[in-house]
Amino acid sequence: MSNSQTTTESCQPGHALVLQPAGHGLCKLACACGGLLEPTPDTEEAHRERHHRHLNEVQADSTT
Repeated sequence: MSNSQTTTESCQPGHALVLQPAGHGLCKLACACGGLLEPTPDTEEAHRERHHRHLNEVQADSTT
């Protein structure tokens, strides 16, 4: 990932992963739905895990 570009990846409708570089190999995380925002810089891998858990929660909520 480039240090000057925001990365957006679609996974589920309305829930695109948004990673914004924060320097030193760290990034910030958000979900396009607005229900997940991690403004504290962390590694991309850690944020991807958080987003995966968010998607699991969304899916569980939609089936109950």
